[in-house]
Amino acid sequence: VSFRISHRPGVEYERVREFSVTYDKVSGRIEARLVVEVKANPRPGTKRAALDLGETILMAAAFEDGTVLLYSGRFIKSVRRYWQKVRASL
Repeated sequence: VSFRISHRPGVEYERVREFSVTYDKVSGRIEARLVVEVKANPRPGTKRAALDLGETILMAAAFEDGTVLLYSGRFIKSVRRYWQKVRASL
C-alpha cells in the first residue's frame, strides 16, 4: 500500500507524531490519518478571522486573506438526536 501525503501550501510540519490506517468493510475504503507537529507562526496574532458558530455548520471561519473554512456539525447533531431517541424510548 502506498500513500500520498498532501497539506496546505505554506504549512511546514516538523515531525510525524501519529499515523493510523483504518479499513471500512462496508464501503471498502482505506483511510489514513496523520498527526504532525506544525511549526509555530513567527508572528502570532497579526491576522484576524470572523467566526460563526452554529449547529449544522459547526463553525464557519472567514480570514483576512479571503480564505473560508467550513466545519460540518452534522455528525455531532445526528449522535445527539440518536441518544435523544434512545432516552425517549426508556
